[in-house]
Amino acid sequence: MAIRIAGINSGMDTEAMVQELVKSYSGKTEKIKKEQTKAEWKQDAYKAMNTKVKNFYNKQLSNLQYSAAYNKKKTSVSDSSKLSVVTGDNAVNGSQTVEVKQLAKAGYLTGGKLASGANGNTKLSDLGFTGGDENGETEITLKKGGTDYTFKVTGDTTVNDFVNQLSSRGLNANFDSGTGRIFVSSKESGEATNFDLTANSPDGFKALSAFGMGKAQTGQATSFSSGTTLADVMQSAGSTYFNEHDSLGFTVNGETITADKNDTIESFLAKLNEKGAGASFDADTGKITFNAGTTLSGSDENGDSLLSALGIGAGQTAESGYAGGATKVDGQDAKILLNGAEFTSKNNSFNVNGLTLTAKDVTKEPISITTDTDYDSIYDTIKEFVKEYDSLINELDKLYNADTAKGFEPLTSEEKDALTDEEIEKWEEKIKSSLLRRDSAVSTVANAMKNAMSSVYEVNGKKLSLSNFGIETLGYFNSADNERNAYHIAGDPDDEATSGQTDKLKAAIATDPKEVASFFQKLASDMYSRLQKETWSTAERSYGNFYDDKKVKEEYESYETKLADWEEYVGKIEDKYYKQFSRMETSMAKLNNQQNYLSTMYGM
Repeated sequence: MAIRIAGINSGMDTEAMVQELVKSYSGKTEKIKKEQTKAEWKQDAYKAMNTKVKNFYNKQLSNLQYSAAYNKKKTSVSDSSKLSVVTGDNAVNGSQTVEVKQLAKAGYLTGGKLASGANGNTKLSDLGFTGGDENGETEITLKKGGTDYTFKVTGDTTVNDFVNQLSSRGLNANFDSGTGRIFVSSKESGEATNFDLTANSPDGFKALSAFGMGKAQTGQATSFSSGTTLADVMQSAGSTYFNEHDSLGFTVNGETITADKNDTIESFLAKLNEKGAGASFDADTGKITFNAGTTLSGSDENGDSLLSALGIGAGQTAESGYAGGATKVDGQDAKILLNGAEFTSKNNSFNVNGLTLTAKDVTKEPISITTDTDYDSIYDTIKEFVKEYDSLINELDKLYNADTAKGFEPLTSEEKDALTDEEIEKWEEKIKSSLLRRDSAVSTVANAMKNAMSSVYEVNGKKLSLSNFGIETLGYFNSADNERNAYHIAGDPDDEATSGQTDKLKAAIATDPKEVASFFQKLASDMYSRLQKETWSTAERSYGNFYDDKKVKEEYESYETKLADWEEYVGKIEDKYYKQFSRMETSMAKLNNQQNYLSTMYGM
């Protein structure tokens, strides 16, 4: 910006004089700015209207054209505490029986309590493990989803290392320091996601036991009791060994023990347990269970004979579960019988012939489910359509019939300074509410909707209109301003104007839901087509819009050009006045110089 120094010779405030001279031109600048503001507000008003019409067009009309919107079904369940049902549109009406045989479970392994003070950094050797190959390693196998994952551990493997090995193979695993246990579970329920931990060597089983996840082995059932003496066991096996000897030798996990003939089965197992056998006797089944991987043999054939008599001899040590306080819940599929046919699912949910059944609890006897047309849902669908239509048509009528805002223009900054915020808001709202008054785009959309609603449609040879279903306007004199084109459903409990009337719509749905659906499909399709024509692309309109968005945008942008051109013009006028004053100042400077010269010559 140029720096001007004026009025030195004339003594006049030329700056103020120039601004006063161009003031009349600046007034037009404010006028253009106000027109631009109104253009911007009008563009916003169009966009808001366009969004509302689009929502109705895409969400209501688009869906209601198709039979799926009216194919509503519902299913009642005789015992909802055991089973819930979600009904699909293609479900078959009728009654069926369901039995929930078992629920889906995720595999869940709770480890036995580790040694006191154990934490995530505790090593396997600290938990009492010794062994491994020449490198101190031993293998543990995770069986999961039909795949075996084998990994190695050593005495230096920590609790956290072990947990991380399991986690990296798709399980939930963590060590709870509060309880001193390792917890492992499948990430999903179902038989296919079940898992198991095992080993291929005694050392591997020892490592699992040290981590609180030892496996158990079970011998064959016997007829003995825990108080039976070893002498009686041998005698029942036909051996007279204890008639001449008082004891037998055994090797347990590589260590030797001696058993006396007067030892009971209970006291004999106690001696085995001192060597880590983890053995126990089940009085109900007559079976002896001990830790998997336990090596047990007699020091001679007589000891082997005793072990065989107890059902824990060679070949009688198949894995049967977890030991040492560890418990395992196996993953399993849910299982139901629907009309006697068996279905399984990994997650308690079954999709069968249009029904989604969710098992909640095992049933002791069959429960019944009954599927039928959901008349209330069809009614609610139509009611929602009428409600959305009324809201939109009332809004369009309000925009079109708005009061004029003649004499109201957008406020300048100086004008706003003289008003309160509330006064400014009311002033601007007066202008904004009138911007689409008598607007052709608004009337075109509104008329397309009104014409569709008032049309007659033929269904199965019958000509039907909304009035046949008790859906009508209240009439000119009974309606509020800008609500004269809104429809009301006779008998609608939520509508004060018609709640006391006979509900023809509900009666029609109960009598012939297909006829009702066909009528509203045709109405929605007709209105959709009428509105779709108004969204076609033109030179002034982008496809999908209900107003001339291109034209409106150009009008707004034209004010930018007008404003720039006018401000440039005012600048030139301003420069002209400054140049005129500058020439005057120059002339006065010359005159002053001449007077000074003459005064000097004549001694004045």
